[in-house]
Amino acid sequence: MSRIEHLFRKEEDNRSLAEIHFERLTAVAADIEHDFNRLRAAQSEIDRELSDKYHEIEKGNFDVVRGYYLAKGLQNILQRRRTIKGELCRLNSLKDSLELDRVGERLQRKIKQDERLREQLNSSLKLSEII
Repeated sequence: MSRIEHLFRKEEDNRSLAEIHFERLTAVAADIEHDFNRLRAAQSEIDRELSDKYHEIEKGNFDVVRGYYLAKGLQNILQRRRTIKGELCRLNSLKDSLELDRVGERLQRKIKQDERLREQLNSSLKLSEII
C-alpha cells in the first residue's frame, strides 16, 4: 500500500488529509519542544559549571601550569555551551516557523467553511470514494 493510499484509508474516520497532516505536525512540534527543554536544562547545568569555574579562577592563586589547565577547562565549558546555544537557536527557528496555534485556527475555519458549503450543496462524498 502506498503512502497516499494509506492516507486516504485514514480519511475513512472522517478526518481530512489536512487534519491528518496537522496531527503529524503537532507531534513533530511536541518532539521539538521536548528537545528544546532538554537543551535548556543542559545549558543551565553548563552555566552552573561556568559559574563555578569563574569563581575558581577569581578566588585562586595559581602558577602557569595550573592557569593553563584552568583555561583549558574554561574553554571546554564554553565550547559545549556554544554548541548547545547554536542548537537552541536552530530549534527555536523551527518552533517559530511552525506557529501551530495559528495554523490550527486557520485549519478549523477552513474545515467549517467546507462543511457549510458541502451541506449547502448536499455533497457527502469522501475523498477516498473519489481517488
